[in-house]
Amino acid sequence: MNNPMSMPPDQWITFSVAPISRIAVELSFLLFDKFGFAQSSCEKIIARYFTAFRDDISVLIELPYVDKVFRNSYYHYFSSKHCRFERDSIRLSFFEGELSEQYLSDSARYSCLAASFLGVVIIRPTFPQSVSCDDNQVITRFYLTSSRSYKNWVVHSILLQKELKDVILATSMPKFIWITEISDAGLYGNSMAAGVVIIDATGDVSRNSLLFSAYSGTIYLRFDGVDTEVTTGFANFTCYENNLKGEWSQWKA
Repeated sequence: MNNPMSMPPDQWITFSVAPISRIAVELSFLLFDKFGFAQSSCEKIIARYFTAFRDDISVLIELPYVDKVFRNSYYHYFSSKHCRFERDSIRLSFFEGELSEQYLSDSARYSCLAASFLGVVIIRPTFPQSVSCDDNQVITRFYLTSSRSYKNWVVHSILLQKELKDVILATSMPKFIWITEISDAGLYGNSMAAGVVIIDATGDVSRNSLLFSAYSGTIYLRFDGVDTEVTTGFANFTCYENNLKGEWSQWKA
């Protein structure tokens, strides 16, 4: 076994405690310091998740943390991307009432800590979709692309069911579209999705901007203003990879 003291300090597992009222500030600084994410943007996103929490909650912050689900996703997906992604996550453990770092080494307090423990949240290095609450969560991948590129991918996809292909190809779309792919942890780790939502990127916020949606074997269609569900039993399919080129992805070729 390696001597922990022989490891560089930035690889040591560290613990800190913060009240829930400070978690957005503390965590956004860590995301900036460890992963290089924009601190102000992180603080706004994190605050949205935790504003509904009770004021008497304390948070134990642990990093680096090896999240088994994200490690699987990392090696099967993120490690092959042009952008560099970190492998480790941050774990937040929530406790009712007051918590101090000294409590962690006081065996007399272990039963009280167990009784006050509320749950965990994993912060993954995939800004802005960084928050994970458990292994069965729904994972969405949201991106902008051109309808021409997307339909070309649909034509050549070998896993998309024919009925699903036919409806997507027959759907009138503007030049640019928003795509949301819907997965769970297991599917996302293998670059697979169970559903897709396509939105007009040039449209307004009305129902008319929703061009297409399908999930878990059912296609949701709209005829003459009436929503209709068509169950085809289509199988899971691979995630779209031919996204827009640009400096943000470091893919210029």
